[in-house]
Amino acid sequence: MRAFAPSIFVNEATTTGTIIYTAADQVAGKSYALVGTDAASFTINASGNVKFVSVPDYETKTSYTFTINTYSGAVLHSTEDMVVYVNNLPPIITSSSSTSVSEGVPISTTIYTAAASDPAGGTVTYSLSGTDAASFSINSATGELKFNSVPHFESKSSYSVNVVATDPGSLFGTKAVTVSVINVAPSITSGSSASVNEGVSGGTTVYTVTATDPGGGTITYSLTAGGDAASFSINASTGEVTINSIPNFETKSSYTFNTRASDSGGLSNTKAVTVNVLNLAPFISSASSASVNEGVSAGTTVYIVVASDPGGGTVTYSVTGADAAAFSINSSTGEVTINTVPNSQVKSSYSFDARAADSSNLFATKTVTINVTAVPPPDLSITRATDSVVLSWPVTFRTYSLERTVNLTTTNWATITNVVVVNGRNWVTNDFNAPAGFFRLR
Repeated sequence: MRAFAPSIFVNEATTTGTIIYTAADQVAGKSYALVGTDAASFTINASGNVKFVSVPDYETKTSYTFTINTYSGAVLHSTEDMVVYVNNLPPIITSSSSTSVSEGVPISTTIYTAAASDPAGGTVTYSLSGTDAASFSINSATGELKFNSVPHFESKSSYSVNVVATDPGSLFGTKAVTVSVINVAPSITSGSSASVNEGVSGGTTVYTVTATDPGGGTITYSLTAGGDAASFSINASTGEVTINSIPNFETKSSYTFNTRASDSGGLSNTKAVTVNVLNLAPFISSASSASVNEGVSAGTTVYIVVASDPGGGTVTYSVTGADAAAFSINSSTGEVTINTVPNSQVKSSYSFDARAADSSNLFATKTVTINVTAVPPPDLSITRATDSVVLSWPVTFRTYSLERTVNLTTTNWATITNVVVVNGRNWVTNDFNAPAGFFRLR
């Protein structure tokens, strides 16, 4: 007896332990055998249960044919012609339905990897669909997902995309995946310290905050309360920090404040900054020379040192150098006075170093020359007679001498030394008993 069994449909990847069919003929003393084209792909036991020898794969083989022979003893009792159809199943996607990534990651970064398997072990190919599919690229073989452009939290905080896994028979599975973008605070790249000269004007830039937002967004700069923040102002757009008043090293040698860089999503980063004030020596603006008449009394002011501290601090004055001992100086006003009566015949000039120091003893010096100017004595009398020249002056003034040349062409001077004292005056008489010449008083 030949029987035609209905077609059997089984899913690919059905296990080899699964009974896919049981022989219909259950005659007493039965035994079974499989024959036909694909008989070797199956087994049948004494109960007539049919199983696969190996896991079926739709992409490898879509149907099988074989015949079940049922024997009663040694006699063929019946036959069943079998057709087994393999159902194709879509790949199963096992990777997560969500992932997160920090804004600013390079487009070369793999942010998600789709994982899927074909039930029968076939090759799976990956692709994308859905709302934000154009924002990504996926490796069709590995399932690696990457952004096409750098993600920016402030522009878009999440993306939705469908991962599609397709088997060689074009059957596919999909999974909706959400990619969340994590906001990252700006990174402050400028240094933690800066320096500024004392004495710079208020409003001078002393530091510039530089920061980058990982997603390339706009950054706003500010100073946090506390420390010395009140002494500074900051440009919210450029990060330029300016000092509000003139810094003075002697008053305050350093300032500290915290800079803040914020993105448009409200996330921020801070950095502590120290601004050191550089001490500068006072600047001496007075001249490098002065003159004083000989004969002035000791204690006469012959020069005034004028200097200023860049930060507006107090300046203290002193003198050093070759002839410093000949002078005294007022340490507060800079007035330089001569200690003894100057005499141009004894010393025609003096040299000293004027020194101006700030309260931290940083100083500047200037070399000053004091020239002594010769002055004719008071009540000097020069009388020319017919045959002589007479010079006289009070004995209370220093002695002068009369010099002359031997003729009108030479520059060799000779001193006339015949000085006599008469009635409280010095007298020098020179007779004209020689060729004509020049006269001078020294």
